[in-house]
Amino acid sequence: MASTPPVSVTADKSCRLDVVVTALDGVGSRSRARQFIDAGKVFVDGVAAAPGSSGRILEPGAVVTFEVDRPGTGRGRTDGRRAVHAAGLEILFEDADIVAINKPAGILSDTATREQRENRASVRAAVDRYLKGGGHHAYVVHRIDRDTSGVVLFAKTEEAQTKLKDQFEAHEPARVYWAAVRGTPEPDRGLWADWMRWDGPRKIQELCHATDTGASFARAQYRVTQTLGDVSIIEVSLVTGRRNQIRLQAATRGHPLLGERLYERGGWTPDGVRLGRQALHAYRLTIRHPTTGQEMTFTSPLPQDLDQLVRALKARVASGEVENVRPAAPPPTAKPTARAKPAAGAKPAPKGRPVSRGAARPAAAAPRPKVAGTRVPGTGGGRVTRRDDGDGRPPTSTKGTTRGAPRGRSR
Repeated sequence: MASTPPVSVTADKSCRLDVVVTALDGVGSRSRARQFIDAGKVFVDGVAAAPGSSGRILEPGAVVTFEVDRPGTGRGRTDGRRAVHAAGLEILFEDADIVAINKPAGILSDTATREQRENRASVRAAVDRYLKGGGHHAYVVHRIDRDTSGVVLFAKTEEAQTKLKDQFEAHEPARVYWAAVRGTPEPDRGLWADWMRWDGPRKIQELCHATDTGASFARAQYRVTQTLGDVSIIEVSLVTGRRNQIRLQAATRGHPLLGERLYERGGWTPDGVRLGRQALHAYRLTIRHPTTGQEMTFTSPLPQDLDQLVRALKARVASGEVENVRPAAPPPTAKPTARAKPAAGAKPAPKGRPVSRGAARPAAAAPRPKVAGTRVPGTGGGRVTRRDDGDGRPPTSTKGTTRGAPRGRSR
């Protein structure tokens, strides 16, 4: 049986999305229009309409496309989209091989134990339910901490998972984090380098010597982007990606993250400023596509709680409660998008299903600090871009020093 071709219409005035869809051939009612929108069969200007967006107001000139026979948009897919939406997750990008998710704080990237699988929600579980409607599964590629927000990537096939994991094991992906720390790191940019190991029983990362069992070398570049009194906003580019790496390295140098409760007793925040988790956000991730080899960059804007944190810190400075010593630099605010520009000579990328849009640009290269000796003293919107040349890796030719592990409470 031949499939029904897509139907498109251009809105001639501002109106609700479900009103436009209802008028299309084969729909006929608002309730059916909402079902088709939630199932992923409706696109606005080439971007899949999000579940629950039937009341969205369209601008004049918006192009609405209805694909009734679009693969992977049956009842199971609809239920999966609702599960993703209910978990507070946002799909930044999806194609035949990968799906990029904007994760809020408070949910695990994936469960690690049977108890967690039975009692805790996870991003992987929600995405897996979503993908099953289209005959796929969510394969874990990397993780970020439960109370860290930002970009998390999953593979849709085992082959894609293997290729992406190889990239992460080779430290190829560029992973850039936004963080708010206590005090002002000196110098204002540099390289953190330490040996560390994971203490399983205590569930904590600790500094160690290079010869200790389980020791791994951890490196990260940082730069101070803004100082707001006794708090600094920093950008951290991971060279390696150890569990809790940024949290431990910042705390070790006397500049713990605001809200840090594992590596700093009490979870410090300035007087009058409230934050229910560590101030850490994975706002940019760059990989090579597992099939095309093209460079792809996903970005996520600051979530509401961290945006409110910045506003509160600025208010303290404006009121004269604390003195500001560094001019402001804008935090990541670009809207999450899924737009790509193929590189010259690259194979065409598999057709993706972006869910929001925005300008695409190459990922910014991490600054190359001038580092002498073994250790630097002191501390410290989604967008998709594709490119074939370069892997975005910061320099790694620096030795690290070791120190005694800070004492923190496990959880």
